[in-house]
Amino acid sequence: MELSSSSSSQSSGGSGVWSSSSYRSVSPVRRGVPPEKKKSSSSSASSSQRRVTTKRRSSRNFERVLDEISPWQRALSHCRRARRVESRDLDRAARFLGRAMELAPSSACVRFELGQFLERAGDWQSAVKEYKRAITLDPSLGAPRCAYAEILQALGDHLGAERQFAKATEDPECRAAAHLAYGKFLEHARGHLDDAETQYRLSLSVDPTSRAAKTAWRVLVTQSAHRTLDGYLVKRPLPLWDYPDD
Repeated sequence: MELSSSSSSQSSGGSGVWSSSSYRSVSPVRRGVPPEKKKSSSSSASSSQRRVTTKRRSSRNFERVLDEISPWQRALSHCRRARRVESRDLDRAARFLGRAMELAPSSACVRFELGQFLERAGDWQSAVKEYKRAITLDPSLGAPRCAYAEILQALGDHLGAERQFAKATEDPECRAAAHLAYGKFLEHARGHLDDAETQYRLSLSVDPTSRAAKTAWRVLVTQSAHRTLDGYLVKRPLPLWDYPDD
């Protein structure tokens, strides 16, 4: 009986064994500051400090890598950064493009990126100048020719646009996209449906997985299946099985 009473007195508190509940109840804390709040504030401060440190470290690493590569590659990296931040901060994107122009003023790719930025900003005249400079620096590039041709098409210069589209298809790097853009121009601006279908087929021959080319070609063939031409009904086949759905 004495042992049971002593054990009960130790378990109930006093100088006996500590339980988890009793330890939490008498754990030393600062008055007026709950432990949870103190822990969360310290953890948030440390996490924000870690984020700032990580950003600074990544920025230093990026600058060190840029110092080790050529100016042309540095200029292209600035162009990529400008594209990433353009939707959020136009001024910052313009600063990146300005740095790219300082590093590689005679680069056709940098001129093309600057023209794209100016066109999206609504400055078509300056964009046309940059596209022309890019074409002059590297006549084999097809991307600036396509962009320049689209502006000419919007301005009503169909002959100039068709000439630029035709030259853009000679670039192997963007041949599929150039054939697609040329086909859309022939279909909507010139009304040459047979030539447009030929361009769509050429685009699919270069890139058979292009969904945009498949859609444009099928819409053209479907709409021109029964078309009136000079008072006669022209029936055209629908070879939709040539390029099945993925």
